[in-house]
Amino acid sequence: MAPTDLPEQSVSSPSSVASSDDGFSVISGSELLEPQAADVPATVLSASSIVTQEITPTAPTPAIERLEITNIEAERDRALEALAEQQAADQATQDSIREQLKALTKDGEKEITDIPTLISRYQLGQQRVDIAESVALNLGKLTRKNRSEAFDKIRALEHDKKVLEDTIAAQAQALELAKEEAAQFRSKALYIENTDDDVNGKLRASCQTIEGLREEVESLGALARLRGEETANQAQKIEDLERKLHATTNEVTVTQKSETKLLEKVTGQAVEIDELKYDNKVLRLREEELECDIEERDEQLDDLHNEISTLEADKDDLENQVQDLNDEIEGLRDSIEDLKAQLANREGNVDETKEKLHNARWRGRRLKKQRDIARAAKNVGGR
Repeated sequence: MAPTDLPEQSVSSPSSVASSDDGFSVISGSELLEPQAADVPATVLSASSIVTQEITPTAPTPAIERLEITNIEAERDRALEALAEQQAADQATQDSIREQLKALTKDGEKEITDIPTLISRYQLGQQRVDIAESVALNLGKLTRKNRSEAFDKIRALEHDKKVLEDTIAAQAQALELAKEEAAQFRSKALYIENTDDDVNGKLRASCQTIEGLREEVESLGALARLRGEETANQAQKIEDLERKLHATTNEVTVTQKSETKLLEKVTGQAVEIDELKYDNKVLRLREEELECDIEERDEQLDDLHNEISTLEADKDDLENQVQDLNDEIEGLRDSIEDLKAQLANREGNVDETKEKLHNARWRGRRLKKQRDIARAAKNVGGR
């Protein structure tokens, strides 16, 4: 049952006390609905307008009863509006994340709708970043700072995951308490229905209202379980990313070793070039005797110069790739900051909902105390 489908008895007069013909006071069915303010989940309650009234020993006047009914109806309307706003905010968050995933695609035209594709893109980009970074490390251009920042981001995401799990567990516990209170209240309503035939109709209406509340609590419990599953999926994605990062680190280590050997080879070739230059000076003195050897050495020297030019061109290409990858890393950092801001906003909404639930329960207990005092005063006056 949706919050808008609650029967009319849920907003009836909070202090209706009737007197039977034999002189005994009969509790009306509307009084059985009063404790349900503590049973309604936090997502459909609003404590923004708590009406404080002075407790007096006299019975409440019709004006006070109408004021209480008006306040309850206004609170219900505000609760429905708050629920609609929360649902709209959740939808907006999902749309924003989808737009960010779409922006992360390379061509900006094909939208990424599955997480494995995003992880594959991330792994490919991370491999390119790490390979270029290791080359730059050997050339004395970069440090290991980027990989350290990646590990810090993963730890921050794990912390956010734990906070979300704790929040969902607290909401589930609150829903269980609401179910227990609704069950106790329904037992009380059934007992009164069996003892007094005059209020059977009102008691049945109360039971229907309680049944609607129970269905609503169960739907909210299903929503909480769904959010728990989403949190578990996010945790699994984080673990997959961490495993891929470790695998990429191992590949980078192997690449570093191979590039170290390449640098040693280039250094040896440079030394060989110096030796060839020295040999050329010596060969010039023996040009007439070793002309054939000089021609062969000249050919070798030309080959080495060509290889050096090729290596320099490869070096320029790698530097350009490093710059492009740094730009992509900056874009990913901005996306992560936006996601963190959205998580902080949702945590603030959860805290606000808890505070509203606490205030609504406090007001329910205060109103119940006022009605008990007024009922006692009226009973004393009737006697």
